[in-house]
Amino acid sequence: MDDATNQNSESSTATKVNGDFSLAVVFGVVGFTFLMTLDTPWASLPMLAVAGFYLVKALRAVYRERKAPTEAPDA
Repeated sequence: MDDATNQNSESSTATKVNGDFSLAVVFGVVGFTFLMTLDTPWASLPMLAVAGFYLVKALRAVYRERKAPTEAPDA
């Protein structure tokens, strides 16, 4: 399919990054809620660890996308 007729303006990397940030926020909020409400704060550790994983994954993808050279048109 020609790029001019492609209506999808977001790249697949941007979609993955948005999903990773969303998962990081969800797991972070659940982990923070467990930390504040449960008698044992250790129960929140797995949720916060998963949130950290997705946050690092999203940040690495953003860094990789910015570091990649832009495509130059052929002359």
